Amino acid sequence: MKTKIICTIGPSTNSYDMLRSLAKAGMSCARLNFSHGSHREHGETIRKIRMVSKDIGKEIATMQDLPGPKLRIGKVKNNSIYLQKDSIVRLTKKDIVGDEHTIPITY
Repeated sequence: MKTKIICTIGPSTNSYDMLRSLAKAGMSCARLNFSHGSHREHGETIRKIRMVSKDIGKEIATMQDLPGPKLRIGKVKNNSIYLQKDSIVRLTKKDIVGDEHTIPITY
């Protein structure tokens, strides 16, 4: 079994030269975090990865880390609530001011 090296690519590692260095050092997969950056920026990074792959004659996989749903709480009483251990709390989509028993969320 061969070890695979997955490198997370971001602003400090998405230049052609850095991608080439990573590939030469053993990167077998480039992970792109789609929680950050635009589709255009990711497309450009993928283009550079493909160029490096071709130039050094090594296949480099790309992995797109897609963001899941982001739940946020709404307003709560006094901007803070304290939850007791083992208490039951209801989450709601209703536009209310939350308390220790019911917390509004966005979904």
